[in-house]
Amino acid sequence: MKIIIGNASKELGESVVNRLDVQPSSAWISKFTDGEVNVEVANDLYNQEVYIVQSLSPPVNDNLMELLLIIDAVNRLGAKRIVVIIPYYGYSRQDRIIKNNDMQSALNAKLVANLIQTAGASSVAVIDLHSSQIEGFFDVPITNLNCFEAFVDCIHTENLAIVAPDVGAIGRARAFAKTLEEKYKIGLSDKIIVVDKYREKAGTSQVMNIIGEVANKNCVIVDDIVDSGGTLCNAALALKNCGAKSVISCITHGVLSGSAVEKISSSSLDKLVITDTILHKLEKTGKIKVVSVVDILTHFIQGEFANKRKITITKEEMLKIVQLVRIKLSNDEIDYYSKELAMLDWIHDTLLQVNTKGVSPMRYGSIDKDIHVRDDVINSQNIKEEILSNTKPEHGYFVVPKVIND
Repeated sequence: MKIIIGNASKELGESVVNRLDVQPSSAWISKFTDGEVNVEVANDLYNQEVYIVQSLSPPVNDNLMELLLIIDAVNRLGAKRIVVIIPYYGYSRQDRIIKNNDMQSALNAKLVANLIQTAGASSVAVIDLHSSQIEGFFDVPITNLNCFEAFVDCIHTENLAIVAPDVGAIGRARAFAKTLEEKYKIGLSDKIIVVDKYREKAGTSQVMNIIGEVANKNCVIVDDIVDSGGTLCNAALALKNCGAKSVISCITHGVLSGSAVEKISSSSLDKLVITDTILHKLEKTGKIKVVSVVDILTHFIQGEFANKRKITITKEEMLKIVQLVRIKLSNDEIDYYSKELAMLDWIHDTLLQVNTKGVSPMRYGSIDKDIHVRDDVINSQNIKEEILSNTKPEHGYFVVPKVIND
């Protein structure tokens, strides 16, 4: 496993590699005097699984180009698989074509997806996409991670009300409520409060009405992005005007452009909790708290690395392995093994590379239908009895996995 950290996610990426106890792969990212981005990566990435961590946060165009160049450089070195982890997917709000009189917009979120795939990404992981339809813009596998678990410890459950800041956010608010229900055994998901607002033009909003009872409630506004902060501050004021006891907000991506921090600091909002998907050097303010998504990304990488190391071998591959290791198996046995076994790719590679004299030790894992990794390297001299009972030895050196029936 190799991990490359982009400039936009330095602190988050370093937390991830520390948690995984691995060294980040070397990458040199610089700019020429004319503003062009230059990327150089270590040349030890051939046949490796490479994870690239880079948010598409402001300055979004610089960070996007940096990500694309990293992917391309890694791809040209012959990496086995490139997993692109984008904590914040910039351009996600431009996920549809807007037609206005005789003008029409581009489909920016789709274009960014195309660029990432063309550069060489094998799969993509993001945190809390603005809309699920963006997943359909990718032709490679994409994982949309939610970060609700990062927020739950910030919530006081007494007299709680979960608030969707607009109709489009009801699904996210209900999913968050269900996360709290599972943790605290309380009923919330059927009592979502909705803020009905009218937007006059992009970047401005006016709260019109609160749907649901919030009097004397501790309200939690749930959303994916806070940008200028206008919508959030207006919603907090409207909730307080309707009798809410307190209003906090849990928002995944804190873009916080322009004067957003000052606006939030002087608003009716009691607290804003954001994650570190976007790197900020916030001035001290009692209203903004940052929680980390490092556990979410760490668990994803661990699971992804373990799962993708497993491959299912074909009958033809099994025949080739059998010929190389000089083991006599019937056609029925070969067919059975090739259908039933999911082998780790390093075992597959070792079997294909083992020499015909049978003197090379090999790594081996005891199996049922999946092979579970053992860290010990074994040869004919130290095969334990318990392992031997689940193997098919031949010539004293080679072993072929045998299915253990449940």
